[in-house]
Amino acid sequence: VGTLNNAAFNLQDLRIGANRAGHLTYDSDMGLIKVYDAALRGDELDALLQEGGGLPVETPQLDILVLGSAHSFSERPEVVFKDKETTVIHEKPFNPAGIASQLESILAQDPMIEEAVNVDFEDIYTSEMIDVIYSLGQRNDYLAHCYSLAQYFFWPDGKEERLANLRGEGSHGWDYIVLSFDPYILANFPGMVAEGVKLIQQEVAKSSSPAQIVLLAQWPEDSSPFDVEYFNEVVYRVGNSAGVAVVPAGKAWDSLSPQDAAASHPTPDGEYLAAASIYSRIFDRNAGSSGYSYDDTIADHAFSTVQANATVDQYTGEFDVINPFLMKQVSKRVVFYNQTGSSTEIGIKEALERLDDVMGISFSILGYIGDEGTRRWDFNYGRAGDLWEDAKDYQVDPSRFDRSYGFPMHYYGMTSAPTTMQYGIDKIYIETILGLSYDDGTDLGTAYNMIRPGTRELNIPEDVRGVPIRLMWLKMAQAFPGFHPLRNDSHMSYDLDN
Repeated sequence: VGTLNNAAFNLQDLRIGANRAGHLTYDSDMGLIKVYDAALRGDELDALLQEGGGLPVETPQLDILVLGSAHSFSERPEVVFKDKETTVIHEKPFNPAGIASQLESILAQDPMIEEAVNVDFEDIYTSEMIDVIYSLGQRNDYLAHCYSLAQYFFWPDGKEERLANLRGEGSHGWDYIVLSFDPYILANFPGMVAEGVKLIQQEVAKSSSPAQIVLLAQWPEDSSPFDVEYFNEVVYRVGNSAGVAVVPAGKAWDSLSPQDAAASHPTPDGEYLAAASIYSRIFDRNAGSSGYSYDDTIADHAFSTVQANATVDQYTGEFDVINPFLMKQVSKRVVFYNQTGSSTEIGIKEALERLDDVMGISFSILGYIGDEGTRRWDFNYGRAGDLWEDAKDYQVDPSRFDRSYGFPMHYYGMTSAPTTMQYGIDKIYIETILGLSYDDGTDLGTAYNMIRPGTRELNIPEDVRGVPIRLMWLKMAQAFPGFHPLRNDSHMSYDLDN
């Protein structure tokens, strides 16, 4: 519908013509065009549309994607050789599958929503057996696992389709993407939560019609040593930093009475409460207004909690909870370091010394005399890896080092490393003839050793920190495609050293 010719008809005429294959009307279709010198009545327009077969009609649909893990980082395989995780405090996974189902039920029977409704849950957990060269002439099968949103983003299998789906280029164009988190990672590695959200947000923003991202501030299960306030603070800090909406579902659950009990986490009432909270946060309505009735009292409580927290500051000051990735603010212009490694650590040493030209900071291996009259260093650094060359690892000794930094050792092989290292953010097990054995050679594996009982790092909150070098390389390779993690078969690239 439009004007045929501005000059001849002075924008007063109606043109109806063929629009084949989504293009403008072809010259060959001009014979099909009917021109009228007056506006058409509604019945005349209907008749013409019927004559032409009608207009193509797309059924409008509300599409919501819920992402989360049905498994926890703190889970262990049933058959493990030399089980190094027996003393780990387990965090039960927060499975959002039931939340997605409840949300779809609420939306599908909401009289205010005319569109068809689709709510999909995607379990980000997966695992893959990979063939790894972990030192010269040494290779083995490793079972890699994915629990975090960051590892989900970079997991190489099906990556193109997965990221296209986030952009709404798959079977659905998402209106909202709801993110939930593995409780163990949320509790112990909050920085990795922020990294995952940012990666997904940046990918979604590439869409021609990007979804709105919503973060679920969930709650820990009853036996967890962490509380709702801590989970809520972490998620709100991440959400506010990224500029995305947060659902205070944890606060709603914490103040709900009575609470049901179940082996699952969340419980059935918790699933509905979280879904009702998401609904209230997105649509500013009470889920009890839906024709779907689960528990109107819970719906009322979710709505009132969301409203009450809409303008409330959820935290104050800087985040200072001790964790393996917490930054240290140092104002010294001369920094003393120590390392006991070999070629890998020396490569980093040379990079540290080059910072003098870039940042005006001098790095020295000499050390300084502390208050006790003994020689000290600002930090020690080194590789992490319990399976080989353990003597070259970073050292934890508060009597000598103010801080210690550990990083996962790179895999070997110029051909294989760019693939195998993509699996190296979350958690891996090495396969032996006696079964699986936990290996700390990942970003979170190194950090995991720094906090779990029974390791050499027994006294957190000492200054012991992890360097997520796998994630750093993956983000560099994303910005500069083709960026290789190695400079030869057995050494990190100079850029990674830097």
